[in-house]
Amino acid sequence: MASQDSTVITELHLRTIEQYMAEQAKSLSELTAAVNRLVARDERRDEIDKRIESEIVELKAFKSMAEPVVVQATKDQAFWSGFKKQLFYGVTTAIIISVLIFSGKLVYDNAGKNNQQQTQKVGK
Repeated sequence: MASQDSTVITELHLRTIEQYMAEQAKSLSELTAAVNRLVARDERRDEIDKRIESEIVELKAFKSMAEPVVVQATKDQAFWSGFKKQLFYGVTTAIIISVLIFSGKLVYDNAGKNNQQQTQKVGK
C-alpha cells in the first residue's frame, strides 16, 4: 500500500504544477517580447546601416567628382596669392623710388635755386 500512496497525485501537486506552468508561460512571454524588441532594434539598425552606407557611397562619388575642382582651386589660390604679393611689392617699390626721385629732384632744384640766388647777390 505504501507504493500506492506515493503515486497518488493530490490537488496540491496539481496546483504546484499549474503555478509552475503559469510561471513558465509568463517567462516565455517575457522572453518572446524581449526577442521581438531585439529583432525590431536589429531591423532598425540594419536600415540605419543601409542608409549610412548609401550616404558613404554618395560622398565618395562627390569626392571623386570634386577632387579636380579642389586641385584647381588650390592652384588658383596659390597663383593669386603670389600675384597679390608681387603686385604689392612692385607698387610699394615704385612708390618708394618715386618718392626718392621726387624728393631728390626737389632738393637738387632747391639747392640750385639757392646757389643762383647766392651768386646773384654776390654779383650785385
